[in-house]
Amino acid sequence: MFKKALTAIFIFFALLIFEGVARAGGPFVVDVVNRTGVAQRWENDKLVWCADEGKLSSSVNNAEAIQWITDALNKWTSTTLKNASNQSVATTAAQTQIDATCGVGDVDLSNYEDHVYTSTGPTVVIFDDTGDIIADLMGEENRNGVVGLSQPIASDESGLRITKGVAIFNGLLLDNGVLASTSSASEALFKGTILHELGHMLNLDHSQVNFDVAQACVRNGTCENAHVIPTMYPELLTSMQGQYLTRDDKVTISWIYPTNDFEDDFCTITGEIFDADGRPLKGVNVIAKSALSGSAPMVDSRAFVSGVLKPTCYGNSRYYLRGLKPNIPYKVVYEAIGAEFTGASDFEPLDNPPRGFPPGTIESSGGDTTVTCSEGGQTIEMAQVTIDTSNPCAGFEDTDTDESSSDGSSSKCSFVAQSDSDLALLGLVMIIALLAMPRLKRVLQRIDS
Repeated sequence: MFKKALTAIFIFFALLIFEGVARAGGPFVVDVVNRTGVAQRWENDKLVWCADEGKLSSSVNNAEAIQWITDALNKWTSTTLKNASNQSVATTAAQTQIDATCGVGDVDLSNYEDHVYTSTGPTVVIFDDTGDIIADLMGEENRNGVVGLSQPIASDESGLRITKGVAIFNGLLLDNGVLASTSSASEALFKGTILHELGHMLNLDHSQVNFDVAQACVRNGTCENAHVIPTMYPELLTSMQGQYLTRDDKVTISWIYPTNDFEDDFCTITGEIFDADGRPLKGVNVIAKSALSGSAPMVDSRAFVSGVLKPTCYGNSRYYLRGLKPNIPYKVVYEAIGAEFTGASDFEPLDNPPRGFPPGTIESSGGDTTVTCSEGGQTIEMAQVTIDTSNPCAGFEDTDTDESSSDGSSSKCSFVAQSDSDLALLGLVMIIALLAMPRLKRVLQRIDS
């Protein structure tokens, strides 16, 4: 079952509008064992990984490949945010460490299953220099397309701690000209893929912040304001997504692995969304953005999907928008998840989120269209929102009895590129999702079965 589930893939296409992909700004995996509403974290907040001892490609040796992985992980673990005093504070407690003693050897077609199809053993980053592993996993037609994939694949009995993950990167695409027309452009896009996929390994899901900016990049061949497209946006639109993390990326890694400074210096906005019959409405994208003028709304923004902290239709429809700076006014808006985001490219927590309703503004409990916290650590409760739309969970009977916490679910991601003469336009690529089996979260419930 697990091997089949791994064949659900996301594909990059250049300058073509096909089925896109995205997932909620938030965790990639939550507790699906006890449905406690908690995002999973690596044990002791540390991802310990082993490296394949082979080369990444004919042009990138093992030492250089390991450095690329290390550099990407360091971007995630060195996250800082400026607080109300304009001081940069360390906001994530996440750590990573390479285990030089695990001795996995050169992982290739003959032995990769030892690391992918088991819930035990080390977390391995695999360098597939020939594309053989990708072809075996996903079919020969994807040897020259899939750039990489990564996911947590096992958790402990509590459902709270990730115990193993896997990442596979297809170095063949660095050499065959499929990813881009020049080696430097290929390398830049490849590093963007690494940063994105290792975000998933740390348990970040996709984010749809600044969706309008990203959509413009795809449709008109330009990428104005590319710097505000998150690394965890599900489409690799520009090499800038691999160069640094946006505030949305930083906030997500920080609330999953928070430091005291993150908890103490920043605020949270929360609220619930209901349908016209008063039932929780899960699967609505909610965004908090700065209400200051200029570029502030694009730079200082973050997204969260209602009800994502518990799997499928379980739990309530609460959202949490963290990392807000005190004394800054924020506007909170909601929107439907794009109709193009279906199948394996759907958002957590639902396969079929509610759609067909216009975007709107969420008011404060006092009826204001903006909200401001006065000091770090505050949580602001917004007014409840009612949306008159079809509720995918309308007939679901929730067996959960404890709604005191709401922090749920998972899927997997892989990046793919196909050759196209337009790939010379750096990073203008589109993802298609192909659904082969039920979503990975149903595998994670019983990884040993």
